[in-house]
Parts: sequence; C-alpha cells; structure tokens
Amino acid sequence: MLTIIDNPNAPTTYDYKISVPEGGRIEITNDGGAVILDRDKQPIAAVQVPWAKDAKSKQIQTWFTTDGMTLTQHIRHNVRGVVYPIIADPSVSFGWRIYATLSKNETKYLAARPNQAGAYYALPGGAGCWVIGAGFLGYTCGAYLAIRSATLMDSISRAANSNGCLQVAIPYTIYSPATFWTSFYSISFSVVRC
Repeated sequence: MLTIIDNPNAPTTYDYKISVPEGGRIEITNDGGAVILDRDKQPIAAVQVPWAKDAKSKQIQTWFTTDGMTLTQHIRHNVRGVVYPIIADPSVSFGWRIYATLSKNETKYLAARPNQAGAYYALPGGAGCWVIGAGFLGYTCGAYLAIRSATLMDSISRAANSNGCLQVAIPYTIYSPATFWTSFYSISFSVVRC
C-alpha cells in the first residue's frame, strides 16, 4: 500500500483494494484507522491511522474514507511549503489482535514516567493474580506479571530512544469475560516506526 507522490499535480486521493470477505465490509474506526469485518461483523484485519510525510519529514494532512469495499486515502499535499516526494504507507495488520500505536509524544511521555506506565499494565493484571490467591499459581502469576511489566517498560524505553512509537497488540478475545485473564497476559509490546 506504499504510495509515493512526486509532484503537486499528482492526485490527492488513492484507492486501496482490500480483499473483503463475502458479506463483510470496511469501516473507519474512531481514531481514523480502519477495520475489515467479516459477515458476522467480527474484525479480521486492521489498518492503522493513515500518515503521510514529505521529503523533510513534515506531516501532511491525510485521512481515510470508505464505501465499505474500497479504502480511500486522502492526502492534502498540494499546499505551500511541501517538499516532494511525499510518502504514505498505511499499515495493515491481519490476525486476531487489535493494534494500538502510541504517538511519539505519548511514547516519550510514558518513557519519562516508567512507574506510571508499569502501573497501567500491572493494576488489572494484579487484580487477576489476587483472584487466583496465594500459593504456587498466585506467586507464578505475580512473577509473570512483573516480567511483563518490565517488558512493557523496556519497550517504551527502546521506542523513545529510537524516536519510534510503542505498539500494543491486544487479542480480540480480551473482550470475552471467560477468556479475559488469559488474553490479558497475551498482550504484547513492540517498537514501530512512526
């Protein structure tokens, strides 16, 4: 889905053909990204919030629209001060996860407050360990939670130091009460370019 715009006369809209299952559709999410739904309205893929940058890394105004079957990226590039070429590269993630990517500012904010970042993850996880109670399983749960919190803080630090962003991958099943805790401990963290 990489788009390169090399002059001010280039189009300002770009259609991305995405395979949508029969009975499914594309919808724009509240944050400006998109999600591909199957016939049962279950998400099967996600497209991150669109971005576009010019040759000097200046952010260019961009957004998605859809007719339900085609995803269209609008890129307002023909404005004063833009240096060509412009690159736009929407990122599509397939699988049974929801991907949330923090901005550079949000990542740096949490990097400056590692205890606060760890607490965001540890508090609900700690509640799960508390439900398990004392004993081997409870202590194992607590130890695993400590490792996962450290992993989160390390990922935030690496993202901030590399001028990247923290991405959190959350299993869709986390919304099911029966699988909440298993899914919660399956949340993963990674550093992405942004």
